[in-house]
Amino acid sequence: MKTIVTMGPSTGSKEVVKALAEAGTDGFRINFSHGSMEIWSEYVNYITDAERELGKPLSLIGDLQGPNPRIGDILIGEINFVPGEKIHFTFGTMSKNKEIPVPYREFFDIVKPGDTILMSDGAISLKILSVDEGEAVAAAETSGTISSRKSFAIKGKKLYLPYVTPHDIECLKFAASYNFSHIMASIVENQGNIAELRGITSKLFRDPPEIYSKIETEEGYNNLEKIINVSDGIVVARGDLGSHFPMEILPKVQKEIIRNSRKLGKPVVVATQLLSSMIESTTPTRSEVVDIYNAVLEGADALMLTNETAVGKHPVEAVSWLKKISKEAITIYKEDKALLEDSLFHRFAFGLTSLSESLRAKILVYTKSGLTGKIISAYRPEKGFFAGVPNVNIARKLALYWGASPAVIEAQSYDDGLLKLRELLRTDGIIKNGDILIETFRFKEGEMHSLRIFYVR
Repeated sequence: MKTIVTMGPSTGSKEVVKALAEAGTDGFRINFSHGSMEIWSEYVNYITDAERELGKPLSLIGDLQGPNPRIGDILIGEINFVPGEKIHFTFGTMSKNKEIPVPYREFFDIVKPGDTILMSDGAISLKILSVDEGEAVAAAETSGTISSRKSFAIKGKKLYLPYVTPHDIECLKFAASYNFSHIMASIVENQGNIAELRGITSKLFRDPPEIYSKIETEEGYNNLEKIINVSDGIVVARGDLGSHFPMEILPKVQKEIIRNSRKLGKPVVVATQLLSSMIESTTPTRSEVVDIYNAVLEGADALMLTNETAVGKHPVEAVSWLKKISKEAITIYKEDKALLEDSLFHRFAFGLTSLSESLRAKILVYTKSGLTGKIISAYRPEKGFFAGVPNVNIARKLALYWGASPAVIEAQSYDDGLLKLRELLRTDGIIKNGDILIETFRFKEGEMHSLRIFYVR
């Protein structure tokens, strides 16, 4: 089970990032909706420093804001309110008083009295009372705090914004300059969104990143299979899903997204409010433990912490608990394995994982593009697998795949890569006398292919 953390003020130091990596973090997410490029650059430096010091590939993940409507800047800092209190929305990019600035004229055209505005992953609910040109008044149905640039949703309605925004373009340029391995695409509602994004990343990046589609809306959920087919991975964005679906059916939505992603052989990440209590507490609640446990048993490839590490008081402890719970859940995780695609490549990977489990063997693979490792991961070998790759960019991409332990190995050939990978694992004490190894490399139809079985002495 892979672990992703979100960077923020609580993780904004070299020491904390290294501690998070040592605690078992596989990928670091930078939310491009918050902060500045100067701060993001510092985060990247902390992550790559930890990567070098620990000799452990760490995924660099950029999360785009997307066509996600957000309020403007509240210059007084934040607005606190209680149920029944009136809240004023005004048109503009900023407000100096206790008003919420909305930088979209269309908002005031489509919102009507009786509509509900949801914020903070659905935790804040505001009922519209009246609307005038450039102004709306709402009554708070919940207590809460609103600060600058927070996202919002109009329940049952949609603001139509361009999919890739100018802000996103600048963020992609930043990500390209640092060779980010992954981009999380927000509010993906159809396969065309991903085609548009890939067209941009293919021009900006020397080595285009993996694109993980965040399923956050009803339209995205309804187009789920089409989106999965054109994505490298999927994110179950439970916070925003909670603004578009009744809370009581969210477990069903999560299960369906995971099930369909697994059926199509794509990695799936479960995110948001996994350990919310640990923003303040040093230990999780029992319900959080059960939630994480069930996400693992449902088949998630990775779990992603958001506020727990971005602004929480105990980011390292949160990761430690996440790893502890998921490790326990994996001990009883079972899946009825079946061929995901009727191709020779998939039949080979399926047979390879079955053989490794029958022999209780460790799989070693050398892959120049990472594709062989990705296909093997889809069949979830019980002992995982070790993958030698030629550069750090491929290693960072593989780092989020289920069971993958990538290492950068410079090699003259596939055989040379496997030999060096075996020697590295022996030196690190991962391979021991008595172990059984299965070594292989890329599978290409029409070529002779070898699969070697070793008994380590």
